[in-house]
Amino acid sequence: MRQKPSFTKVASVAGRSRALLNSLKPTKGTITTQSYLRLEKQLGTQSSVNFDVLNNQGSQTVTEKRLAITDSFVISAVSIMFYEVSANTPARIAESTLHTWPDANVFTGAGAPAALQAFYNSFLSIRVNSTVYLDSLDIYRHYRVGVAQQGVETTTTPSSYLRSQWDGGDYGFYSLTPSIELSGATKNEISVQLPNNVTVTPGNVGGAVYAVCYLRGFLRQNNAQFNARS
Repeated sequence: MRQKPSFTKVASVAGRSRALLNSLKPTKGTITTQSYLRLEKQLGTQSSVNFDVLNNQGSQTVTEKRLAITDSFVISAVSIMFYEVSANTPARIAESTLHTWPDANVFTGAGAPAALQAFYNSFLSIRVNSTVYLDSLDIYRHYRVGVAQQGVETTTTPSSYLRSQWDGGDYGFYSLTPSIELSGATKNEISVQLPNNVTVTPGNVGGAVYAVCYLRGFLRQNNAQFNARS
């Protein structure tokens, strides 16, 4: 069944990024480049999701991109997305597609769309060491439903959409103001707090559903505070 499209008008992420770059103070030995972090967590039964930030915090999927302990990262925009794979293998994960709403034609496990909808009634928090820089960013602002929806019938060939609509590079992203800097030298806690305990079941035995915290901004190489400065 076709879902009613949702549209959200937000300020230009590109314009916000340019202003943020101009505000960053030059530091000797630091190289600043536009970049991203992609943090992933396999879902099961949970009342919260905690995303690992640093690349020395256990195993990663092949599509994850975490922060090196020598670097820092200044966040300019954030999104929460989901994907499902029929087999939880590097090959299937590498070709996965991110989704901005719990499409029942994509997330086919028993009760999975309703369970994922609970995430959109949740909030995102970011703590660096003992300071809470983001107390509760509502995740519903990342909810996007396009006109073209995977699996929905069309009047043309093919008879149904093979992929859901994706409107431009900033689709599903929201600018973060003020910006937050993560560092390899600090304790970084990024979490989603759900309103209730939910179980997300994949459609296939051996498959998996992942939550993705996608951060865009500026990577500051060699900027972690414990690095020696000469």
